[in-house]
Amino acid sequence: MTAIQKSSPIPPSRQRERPGQQLKWIGKSIKRVEDPRLLTGQGRYIDGIDLPNMLHAAVLRSPHAHARILSIDVSAAAALPGVVAVLTGEDIAKATGALPCFANPPVEQRCVAVGRVRHVGEPVAVAVAESRYIAEDAVDLVRVDYASCLPWSIPKRPFTPPAMPSCTPNAGRATLLSSAGSRSAPSSRISGPQPESSGAACAGHGPEASR
Repeated sequence: MTAIQKSSPIPPSRQRERPGQQLKWIGKSIKRVEDPRLLTGQGRYIDGIDLPNMLHAAVLRSPHAHARILSIDVSAAAALPGVVAVLTGEDIAKATGALPCFANPPVEQRCVAVGRVRHVGEPVAVAVAESRYIAEDAVDLVRVDYASCLPWSIPKRPFTPPAMPSCTPNAGRATLLSSAGSRSAPSSRISGPQPESSGAACAGHGPEASR
C-alpha cells in the first residue's frame, strides 16, 4: 500500500441493497397515476385555465448577445386598447432584486434587463393585457434602441487584441487559455473596460433599432 493510500483510505460503501435482492420500488415498472386523466381528455393545462380578472403577459426579448440599452419607447404599446401595463427592467427593479448569482466575481443580473443585455433572449420588457393576443401585439409595438458591443472571441494563437467591452464590466480582465489549458502569453490578455468606458467602446457601433 502506498503512502497516499495510507493517508487517504477508501471509505466503506454505503450501499445496503444486496445482489439479487427483491425491492419494492427499485427496478420495478411503476404504474403512472396520471395516465387515465390525460388519455381520456380530462387533463388541465395552463392554456385552459380561465379565472376571473385574469391577465396575460408577453415578453420582449433581446436579439443581441451583448448590447447596451439606449432607450425603450413603450408609448405605442401602452396606448393599445386592452393593454393594462407595459413594464421595463427599471420598472420591475423597483419591486424586485437581483437574481441569485453563483459566479465569482458576482454578476448582477435581473429578471428583466436593466441598462444592458448579456445574451440573446434576455427579457427587455413585459406587456400585460386582457388577452394573450393583445399582449403579443403590444410587444411588437415596443421600440428599443441598442448599442451593439463587440463579442468575445477565442483565438487559435496568441495575439494582441483591441479593447473589447466586457459583458461583466466589474469583473476585471480575462486571461485567454490555450487548447492545452495553460495561460497564454501576457500579450494575449484582454482587459475589460470599466462601466464608464464601456459606453464609448459600444458607441462606435451605433444604435440599432429593434422591434
